[in-house]
Amino acid sequence: MMLWLISAAFVGQVKAPPLPPKIDDNVLATVVAIQNHSREGQANGVIIAQTRGFIDVLTVAHLLETGDKLSVTVYAPGPGGLLQPHLVRWPDVTIAKPLDKYKQDLALLRLDMKGAPKLAVLPLAAPEVVPAGKRFPAYSLACLTPQGAIARPELVLEASKVKEKSKAEFWKVEAKPELGRSGGPLVDGEGRLLGICSGADKNAGYYTHLSEIRHYLEKNWVKYRTEPSKK
Repeated sequence: MMLWLISAAFVGQVKAPPLPPKIDDNVLATVVAIQNHSREGQANGVIIAQTRGFIDVLTVAHLLETGDKLSVTVYAPGPGGLLQPHLVRWPDVTIAKPLDKYKQDLALLRLDMKGAPKLAVLPLAAPEVVPAGKRFPAYSLACLTPQGAIARPELVLEASKVKEKSKAEFWKVEAKPELGRSGGPLVDGEGRLLGICSGADKNAGYYTHLSEIRHYLEKNWVKYRTEPSKK
């Protein structure tokens, strides 16, 4: 039976591995840290849109309930190019769309950040560049340190249907994610979104598949970027 992750603070020193050139600070800065004050839980999210002073953050639903008091730490470029944390607290953080706990395990937060600088936005991988075969490399991103997101290499084993989630499609990865990775994005070597960290089963990790993410966003009329963009 699927054991869905309950996020917790990661304890200990984490050393960031070498990254492909395309996974730079602009990609890492799209990942945010989410604190649920109503349930004493933590998760990650990823910025997928910024319009008219509002930021849309995609995350997991299994750690949220409607009406929870949330705060989000957003990382923006600061002096010397280093990422600087900016805390956004309720009521400026709201659950923008219905929670989808029993299928895709997705949620969308909206942050009121009027007057904020332009932030990095993570594009979704276009359907034609999403890997179709089995066993390919990818990277999971999560805010496991106060300095923002770090990346971990992953080996994606396959795309599979998960019965406990109404046969929704997930990426199955070889390594079980540490506590604290829930809601973090799975990206390809070009820094494009492939999935969202959702759970674990025995020694494998599971990330909501991009096909489910795309369906969720389109069903809820959420605009997003795609790369490569259609000509």
